Amino acid sequence: MTAGETFNFANLTGDKLIAHLGDHTFTKPETTLQAIEVELIQVHPDFNDKDEGASVDVALLQLSKAITKSKDVDYICVPSADLGLSSEKSCYYAGWGAVLRQGTVKQWRNPRLLREAEVSVASNEECSKAGLSVTGGKTTCIEVEARDCVSALAMETQVEDYIASQRGKGVGS
Repeated sequence: MTAGETFNFANLTGDKLIAHLGDHTFTKPETTLQAIEVELIQVHPDFNDKDEGASVDVALLQLSKAITKSKDVDYICVPSADLGLSSEKSCYYAGWGAVLRQGTVKQWRNPRLLREAEVSVASNEECSKAGLSVTGGKTTCIEVEARDCVSALAMETQVEDYIASQRGKGVGS
């Protein structure tokens, strides 16, 4: 699972797409890396890359072979539509998206390492106060220090599975 905005079909070259699993840094090769060819890309049919809310900014990738499970690579469950998130639950957030560098000149930069954090789910009221649109029950607002363009949110459920919610632009989707 990844963001739909990752794929601009107008510019697709026909080259093979390789998914990197277990990769945590851009600057050096890792022994945990699994590089697997992508056979099929299915972007959500309602995704519109001009939509700033991007509530369906999601694409599913079908890999050419199964992953090798390890401490760095594992399967994740996609939640059923009726599963709700609550502000009492801790979630885990990971992403490569740009971060705002502080200093004399504030600049958005891409990190060299995969970022991760434990975060809490914010209520719809908190999201609205922050100026974020929360509509249609498809958007989840989480508190993060900086906005991340492409990342995932995971939560442990009662049966100890994890769920995934792909995020698009802004602080929620």
